[in-house]
Amino acid sequence: MEITPELEANFSKLMISSILPIKLAAKLKGKIGKETKKAVTRTSDKHTETTLRKAIDKLTQKLPVPVVLFIDEMDRFFKTVNPDSDWIHEVIKLLQFTTEIMTNRNLIFIFALQPEIYDIFAKAYRGEGDDSILKYVPAFKKIDGFNIDFARKAVRESLKFAGYKGKIEDLFEEGILETVLSAVKSNPRQFMLSLTDLTILAYKKNQKQVNRPILKEFLLQKFGETGPEEWRKSL
Repeated sequence: MEITPELEANFSKLMISSILPIKLAAKLKGKIGKETKKAVTRTSDKHTETTLRKAIDKLTQKLPVPVVLFIDEMDRFFKTVNPDSDWIHEVIKLLQFTTEIMTNRNLIFIFALQPEIYDIFAKAYRGEGDDSILKYVPAFKKIDGFNIDFARKAVRESLKFAGYKGKIEDLFEEGILETVLSAVKSNPRQFMLSLTDLTILAYKKNQKQVNRPILKEFLLQKFGETGPEEWRKSL
């Protein structure tokens, strides 16, 4: 299936973030107690193919509409789990699993691919490689860096999916999104990951909004006193 102009025009509407931690989503809904005030961090090396399949399955049970799935830096993930693994093969197994979900639930997943995987699919479409890989992906697009409008739409849809009833401005102080977007050089994945970490830090401190002091503490935790210039000059 090709990406039609209609799909292209609706990418922002289809965008959600699948990296919002379950605990954070529950916290946004007011369902987490004091026992979860402890640090909530992602530890990718604890994941296996089984846990990933379960996570994808649980996530997609709530999705009645087409969505965009990011497949980004999966090589790093699988090399962390098993340095000797054929990470492309592992990614293909996950693609096969999501294909089963699409068939059973009548969903469309549009995959945003990291450069290495994108090149493999692009060559296959041009008849320059093994085209058997194409049966796992109905459509794909190499997504360029976010601009602020697209970034806001991604955040808005992510919060909506997480069950947050407020506005973006209620959760992120004015200028925070622009600062983070600039600091990560418009990288979609790093942008969403940074906002997730900032939100978790705010809630751990009983703050209902990510403000400049929260951002500064996050940067000090992440980079120390010598963080990237883009971050430091904005504080």
